[in-house]
Amino acid sequence: YQDEDGLLSSYYPLVKATGTIDMSWVTAFLSGGDFDRDPAIMTINDGTNSVTFEMDDGTNTINAPNIAIDDSGDDADEEVNYAENLRHAIEYSSLDISVVRDGKILTLTHNKPGSIYNIAITSDSLDNRWGQKISGMSGGAEDEQELNAIIFPSSSNIT
Repeated sequence: YQDEDGLLSSYYPLVKATGTIDMSWVTAFLSGGDFDRDPAIMTINDGTNSVTFEMDDGTNTINAPNIAIDDSGDDADEEVNYAENLRHAIEYSSLDISVVRDGKILTLTHNKPGSIYNIAITSDSLDNRWGQKISGMSGGAEDEQELNAIIFPSSSNIT
């Protein structure tokens, strides 16, 4: 609402949902994994589109329409390569989500604000062996901090 003195108050901005994916689990998973028996799959949903990514060690069969994520790349650490390839796949998918990589950790941020985008990233593996390395998407909401702005009559017709 607008006060008499032109001060617009009680505006609560929306906050974007975020999440993280820590790819440091990949080496342990690969060393004990039979990907065809226990696929490393995660699904990310942005509220409109849902995309499933599947880790590929070169020996497993990727289930269609999952997007294969392998360890090809220039880094000597295959977990970094998996992280970079997953970052790239998310970035170029139909998801409305931005992603930044810092080493083996991906930080995801929904491009639109609001609690409607607090949709959990899901994973499938026996005994949820790597699900604990995934968090979010969460935190999207109305910010509890009130913002105030001065509205000048020449730039607004708010009454």
